[in-house]
Amino acid sequence: MITLEFSEQDLADIEEACDAPTLPEKLTRKLMCLRMHKQKVRDRVIASVMNISPYTVTIYLKEFDNLGISGTLEDRAYIQSLKGTIIAAPHSSQKPPQSIQPRSLFLLALK
Repeated sequence: MITLEFSEQDLADIEEACDAPTLPEKLTRKLMCLRMHKQKVRDRVIASVMNISPYTVTIYLKEFDNLGISGTLEDRAYIQSLKGTIIAAPHSSQKPPQSIQPRSLFLLALK
């Protein structure tokens, strides 16, 4: 079990984020997990109440421990999905890399 120490600023940030009306459900779940952990609720109980696995609770706690509140509230699944859809086009005066042939670019555009 992970034990986190919350500063007054951390607690204020968590409370402020919980009050945001447009916060996605996944991020609300993370914040609720942190609040319950602060109240000394065991990880397995948090998992049971929130209907998530104990492993997910551990991930949420480690994420907060490593990245703080801003990292916890970052939607990395969305960012990761964008990485797969963006293809950087070379400057018009540059040749495309050897691995990208004009035919493969055409096929990518069709997908």
